[in-house]
Amino acid sequence: MKRFYEAEIDTFLRDYNKMVFVSGPRQVGKTTITKHLLTDQQYYFNWDYSEDKKYIITEHDRLFTNLVALKSHHKPRIALDEIHKFHDWKNLIKGFYDKFGNQIEFLITGSAKLNIYKKGGDSMMGRYINLTIHPLSVAEIVGSHTPSLINTIHHIPQDDFDNLMKFGGFAEPYFKNSEKFHTIWSKQRFEQLVREDINNIEDIHNIDTLELLAMLLKDQICSITNYSNLANKARISEQTTRRWCILLEKHFYCFSIKPWSQNVTRSLIKSPKYYLWDWSQLPDEGQRYENFIASHLYKAVTYWNETGLGQFALHYLRDKEKREVDFVVIKNNQPWFIVEAKSSNNTITQNLKYFHNLIKPQFSFQVMKYASPIEVSCFDKPGIWVVPASSFLSQLV
Repeated sequence: MKRFYEAEIDTFLRDYNKMVFVSGPRQVGKTTITKHLLTDQQYYFNWDYSEDKKYIITEHDRLFTNLVALKSHHKPRIALDEIHKFHDWKNLIKGFYDKFGNQIEFLITGSAKLNIYKKGGDSMMGRYINLTIHPLSVAEIVGSHTPSLINTIHHIPQDDFDNLMKFGGFAEPYFKNSEKFHTIWSKQRFEQLVREDINNIEDIHNIDTLELLAMLLKDQICSITNYSNLANKARISEQTTRRWCILLEKHFYCFSIKPWSQNVTRSLIKSPKYYLWDWSQLPDEGQRYENFIASHLYKAVTYWNETGLGQFALHYLRDKEKREVDFVVIKNNQPWFIVEAKSSNNTITQNLKYFHNLIKPQFSFQVMKYASPIEVSCFDKPGIWVVPASSFLSQLV
């Protein structure tokens, strides 16, 4: 399956004369996308391979000189995968880019958030564009993605929708469509994430406790995070708990959203909610569905920001009277639309009505898990609406 990210990365490389940082969770498809963008696979180098590692460090001058000497209508292109695992990676690729950036296109990929990574030396600001690869979504599966904010509605077959909910958006388990394979894949991926990706890079003295914290965090998905409770159960300090939660975000285990406080009387100010990048790991169907919606919205907001379509943010709504709505999408610092994820009950909730009248977004949606698809765009008329998840999500990214 060709991911729409390929066209975006290709445009970034050809038109902007900057390095492109491509990051995303382990096994989300970064390597496949990268190799599709290279005309010759020999210009793909992975830091996890000892031969590639040695070549990057000791033979790069000869490599780049040979690349520059190639005769082509376009600049040659090279991909350096997982190079953030080198302790001085930023200085290394900064030197590559400063010397050869006008003659070679550099694609840097990794399974950690490269644009916030603190290890390394001089700032890379102004030398790169960042693009985050997310798991498959309804819009990608039905092919409705366009380079705009909102797509036209496309209908996803019910079986495909159910499989996406059940097996998650990582391509291999989704297309395998096998519970046994999904179980094996999930266990291996989690162990590799914690014991290889994180343990080999971060200064963690007790990786077993970090693994425990990651499992405990699953119990608080979709809820306001109680760091004190997590710390007590993991038997670590609250400060360490907060720091490790940020670390788990950096390595794409989870992501967090914070409450929106502007125009909300007596709102919560700081407490985040966490969601998993792989919603299929949640056994509770209600949690999984809310995480499913959160992941689609987070993917859309991230993509819109990174491709220059505006300034967007994803938050939740809750006040001290415990009135709450799951999500609000902010566009240019103003509420654009709010979303309440519901598995059943077509009656618009009182909380959705309350926040719709309070913060006055353009749209408010009660997104139903199982409802008949519609033909008219969910974004056709401003107001408050009950919409089917399959139709609503097909109009995102």
